Amino acid sequence: AVINRVLPRKSLFLRKSAGTARMEQAVAANFDYVFIGYPIWWDLAPRAVNTFIESHDLSGKILIPFATSGGSTIDGSVRALRETYPALKWQKGRLLNGANEKKVKAWLEEVL
Repeated sequence: AVINRVLPRKSLFLRKSAGTARMEQAVAANFDYVFIGYPIWWDLAPRAVNTFIESHDLSGKILIPFATSGGSTIDGSVRALRETYPALKWQKGRLLNGANEKKVKAWLEEVL
């Protein structure tokens, strides 16, 4: 909810839900930034993230990963995504455990 309030209109925060693939594809075609959020599982992004990436044309987009984790850093998951999808434009990822609105806003100002 916090991210929805602080993101500028030139970006979009998506949450995939059943039956919205057509809408997501249209949205991805109209934005320069794609935020990809996920929980870290054993130092990796869940396979659903790979499915999302492989199901959408993200060429030319700037991908900004963010995650939550009970014990891992985001580094291993971002490294794996960059290695799996080297042709995509990745920005540095951010772990957002316990982030409040002020911290999220400051991070968004850094990356956008």
